[in-house]
Amino acid sequence: MTSTIAYSLVGVDGSLWDLTEPSSIVRLVADPEGIGGPTTAAAWQENVGQGGATYKGQQDKIMAVGLKYRFGGSWFSEQELIDGAAAWRRALGTGEQMLEFHVVETIHTDGVGLPLMIPFELGGDTQVIDRWIWARNLDSHQGPPRRKLIDQGGWNQGSLTITSGSSRWCGDAAFLFKEEGDLSGHTVHNGGDYVAWPQWEIAGPTSGLKIGLNGEQVPLANIPAGSRYRIETNPSAPQVLLNGVDAWATAVGRKSWRTSAPPHSDVGVTIVGSARDVYMVLPLEFAAAIG
Repeated sequence: MTSTIAYSLVGVDGSLWDLTEPSSIVRLVADPEGIGGPTTAAAWQENVGQGGATYKGQQDKIMAVGLKYRFGGSWFSEQELIDGAAAWRRALGTGEQMLEFHVVETIHTDGVGLPLMIPFELGGDTQVIDRWIWARNLDSHQGPPRRKLIDQGGWNQGSLTITSGSSRWCGDAAFLFKEEGDLSGHTVHNGGDYVAWPQWEIAGPTSGLKIGLNGEQVPLANIPAGSRYRIETNPSAPQVLLNGVDAWATAVGRKSWRTSAPPHSDVGVTIVGSARDVYMVLPLEFAAAIG
C-alpha cells in the first residue's frame, strides 16, 4: 500500500491553485503547519480549600494553518510572474471572504486490504480522501511585490497563515439515495471523528413517511407530487423547508430529531412509508486533515 498527499487552495474568487506540483507558480516548500488539528485548552474549576483544580472539559480552538511556499521560477516570463502575483493576491482576499484549503490523500492498495484503523471501505484499488477547511487570509501578506519580481526574475519564498473559524476538518459526506419500493433496511457509515446529523431531501408524493436514525421515526406530513422537503436535523440549526419555505410547524409540529450517528460506526437508517425518492446526506467532520 502506498499513499501520496497533495495540497490545493481554492481562492476567494474561485480560482484553483495546485500547491504540490513543482511547476506551479505557487508551490509549498514544506508540509503545512497546523493540519494535525487545533490547539486545545482545558476548563478548570477551582474551589476554596481544594488542592489543585477539577478538570471540567476541553475547548478546541480555531485552526491556523501556516503555508511556506515558493513563487515563480526561471521558466516563467516577466509578464507571467506579474500577472500570477496579481492573481495570487486576488485569490487570497483580504479576510472578508472565505477561501478553501484542501488536503487530498490518495491511497493505492495494489490489491492489498487496508489496515482496520482506516475508517472507510475501498472502491477498487485506489481511494481518494479529500479533507478541507474554509478559512480567511487575516495576514497583512498579500503576495510577492512587483519590484522583487522584476529585479529577481521571481520571488523565491513567501509565507502565509490562513485562519478557520472552525476546529474541525470537513470530509466527503456519506450518503444514501433510495427510490419508492426500496426505502428500508439500510445503513450508512459515519467515518468521521464526531457525531453526525443527517440532512434529507425528499420528493413527493409521500404517504405516511417517517424518517430517522437507529429506529427513530419522526413523521412528516404528506406532500403531493412536485413538492419537495429539505431537512436539516442538526440541533444547532434545525430546519424543515417545503418547496423552499419554512414548514416545521405544518410538517413536523412539536417533534424534532434527537438521534445522531456516532463516530466510526455504522448506523441504521429508518425510512417508513412511501415517497417518490429519499436522499440522505451525512456530513462528516474530522479532527485532523490526515489519519
